[in-house]
Order: sequence, then structure tokens, then C-alpha cells
Amino acid sequence: MYKVTLTSSEKSLLSSKISETSNTWLLKRYQCIMMRSDNLGNQQISSYLEVDVNTLTNWVKMYLEGGFSKLETFNLSARRQSKLESLKEEIQKKVLDEDSVISTMSQLSSWLKKSHNIYIEESWLRRWCKKNSISLLKRQG
Repeated sequence: MYKVTLTSSEKSLLSSKISETSNTWLLKRYQCIMMRSDNLGNQQISSYLEVDVNTLTNWVKMYLEGGFSKLETFNLSARRQSKLESLKEEIQKKVLDEDSVISTMSQLSSWLKKSHNIYIEESWLRRWCKKNSISLLKRQG
């Protein structure tokens, strides 16, 4: 586990950054560094921030290598695009179709597996749907 030690001025600067940012990705990175400096363990931080432990480790390494400037750099172009992006409209139509039997994440996940041979874990699928403003309809049955 990597140790983060902040001087009082660094802690004060970090507190200011935390209170001033509106970027949730950046906020989580700042909070991670603050919590690590307070000697909280990765499991506690992971649970609180709802971020994978490996991601936390990467953030701490970034901070230790380059300070706030490295921590504040996002390389989103290197991220791979979700397989669901090309299916977004089809998914929206499917969940809004009144004849559809899809009213749960489990059913949506099963449909994606059967129709497109794509397995998506339900909690990840739920986050993706929320991010893309896709709501499942409650059906009478």
C-alpha cells in the first residue's frame, strides 16, 4: 500500500480543491488522496467512494508521481468505448416497447446476451442505463 503524507499546507490546498470542484471524477480522486493521507485503508476508501481498489491505487500512484497536476489529468481518449454505445437506440426502443418483457436489469442483461452475445454484469448495466437516461418500465403482470 502506498503511503500519502501531506503537509498542513498541502492538506489545506486539497481541502480547498475538494470544496471548489464540481467535477465528480476529480472530487473522488481528491477525496481518495485525503483519505489515504488520513491512513484509511483501500477497502474503506473503496467502499465509501464506490470505486475499485485498483483504481484507488492508480490514483495514489499518479499523485505520488506528479502531485495534483498529474492527478487532475484525464486521459479519456484512451478509454475503450462501451459495446453498448452502438446499441443505445435499440436498447431504448426495447425497454420502451409495450410488448417487451424487459422490466428488470436481469431481463435486459439476458436479452443482450441472447440477442447480441454480450454479457453485461447487472450493476454495471444499471450504471450505464442511469448515465444514458434509460429507465425500465414497471409492467403489470
